[in-house]
Amino acid sequence: MSTLDLMAPEVAEQRREIVAMARDFAAREITPHAAEWDRVKAMPREVLARLGELGFFGLRIPEEYGGLGLDALTYLMVLEEIGAADASVSITLGVHNSLGTGMLLRHGSEAQKRRWLPPMATGKVVAAFALSEPDAGSDPAAVRAEARRVGDGWVMTGTKAWVTSGDLAGLLVVMARTDTPEARRGGRGVSAFLVPGDAPGVEHGKAEDKMGLRASRTTGFVMHDVRLGGSEALLGEEGKGLAYALGALNQGRLGVAAQAVGIARAALELAVKYSAERQQFGQPIKDFQGIQFKLADMATRVAAARALLHETAQQDREGGPEAAPASMAKLFASETAMWVTTQAVQVFGGYGYMRDYPVERLFRDAKVTEIYEGTSEVQRIIIARGLFGLVVGAARGREPVHPAGDTAHREPIFRAHGRHIEYLGGRYITNEIYTARADIFAPCALGASINDTTIRKLRVEIVAGGANNQLADERHGDQLEERGVTYAPDYVINGGGLINVNAELAGWSAEQAHRKAEEIYHTVLRVLTIARDEHIPSHQAADRLAERRLADAAARKRKAQET
Repeated sequence: MSTLDLMAPEVAEQRREIVAMARDFAAREITPHAAEWDRVKAMPREVLARLGELGFFGLRIPEEYGGLGLDALTYLMVLEEIGAADASVSITLGVHNSLGTGMLLRHGSEAQKRRWLPPMATGKVVAAFALSEPDAGSDPAAVRAEARRVGDGWVMTGTKAWVTSGDLAGLLVVMARTDTPEARRGGRGVSAFLVPGDAPGVEHGKAEDKMGLRASRTTGFVMHDVRLGGSEALLGEEGKGLAYALGALNQGRLGVAAQAVGIARAALELAVKYSAERQQFGQPIKDFQGIQFKLADMATRVAAARALLHETAQQDREGGPEAAPASMAKLFASETAMWVTTQAVQVFGGYGYMRDYPVERLFRDAKVTEIYEGTSEVQRIIIARGLFGLVVGAARGREPVHPAGDTAHREPIFRAHGRHIEYLGGRYITNEIYTARADIFAPCALGASINDTTIRKLRVEIVAGGANNQLADERHGDQLEERGVTYAPDYVINGGGLINVNAELAGWSAEQAHRKAEEIYHTVLRVLTIARDEHIPSHQAADRLAERRLADAAARKRKAQET
């Protein structure tokens, strides 16, 4: 049985042909061997070569570079077919087509595209995506790998982890820091680089021994002073690498969703077939209502996951899908795959627990879809942010202060830092600031704005102090904590700088303003880390950070005086 209707009238002829070709190839050359590849933890290179001949490594690459130039929906339907046969093969194709190809297409120079895309379209060069590190998984801005300018080129050092097809790749798309230890810029200090897989100094590690996707190669690698040419190596603009990577992950998450739908579909089809064959109490178990209801729920979730994925895919434009819809599709499909495969094992009973039956492998393969390219928890954060936005409040009637003391340009200034907030992915509001749903409330120069009246109205997660301490009384800090709201005083967080950076320092460039916002953000993270590690309220953690900073400043002053 097939749960994907290729004959639906809205499906274009080309799409039907390509998806049917993928289904036929999967049935003949992947499904019969998937269990053995899982056992030996490898897939034959010949299979990848055959996929390359069919054009499946160039699904999204434009025809001018030798690819098929397919739309997002057709690409994802192909991935579902391959994922239903073997998730290890589908993730190899998915990472190559979405992350590696996507970043190069959107941000590469014409010379870089001409060099890399034609061999990538045929599978002669497989692309890998290297963002994660041993200590930087869900927090990608914490990467430590570095790229230093040397002459007109770069020298790269550092370690990358959990790289799909890492030791098979002819091209590694690597995110590394290009800021300096003395002036870290958080996410804005990360750039993207195109590193040949066989570049001198790249040392590949052992393949990970994984729970699932065992035929897919997942490795790490170490860069020992890898030397690269400047124009050939840097992808796009310096300092934009993390933004590029996060944008590519939106597309990658749709690929994972398609893979998850394929896994779930395969489990459903196997469970339906088995329930018709397995006899208990003198009849097929499909005749028992308990099994029927289970299968009905499985089919409904698979159909819903596919519908959400296809809807999101059809909204995909040249710049890639929106973050929140992509996260919804990935979250729902991955959790559907985990739930459906669990139910399939249950339908098979004791046989489902045995490696002789494919639902056991599907169950193991499904789990990682809830983890890689953003855990389910991270997806929920992204979705919630899409619902509420990052909202910051400002008192429009207040006179902004800047060096000249001039208020004639008040409206343009407010518009300017409104654009700054939008740049950070938030909304800038000027009224009802106490009742707006928000992640961060930074109330500008509204002294004592957190009081007995306003504290009951707030619907936020973090209050970052403005130009004055925002508590009308110290007890209000404890009350915020009791309400589950994090509070960090302004003399540590300087939240007013986030709002008033254009108004108070009118001469700042946009880059200076963005850098200031990064400093504020990372200070907030430091406060929350202290609060977590020392098990204290966040406003006390902010006090401790302030004390440490004052002590460090005093120590530096003494050292300067001694020298």
